[in-house]
Amino acid sequence: MKRRRKTERLTESPVTLRLPADLLKGIDGLVPAVAADGDTATMLGGVSRSAVLRFALLEGVKSLEKRYRDGGGK
Repeated sequence: MKRRRKTERLTESPVTLRLPADLLKGIDGLVPAVAADGDTATMLGGVSRSAVLRFALLEGVKSLEKRYRDGGGK
């Protein structure tokens, strides 16, 4: 059996971030819109500020990976 690295087994580790109030306000504003998107709401398993933040982080990471993998930056 392949041994996992320490970081691989911590798939649901809590992370604390300090975020600007305007960013949180924007996230809070997205909660109703995401909740109205039935497919996304189902995928998230419920829509809350935390769920929208996780979704935004996932989408942002995918975007950055694509940018830096395909174009090497700006």
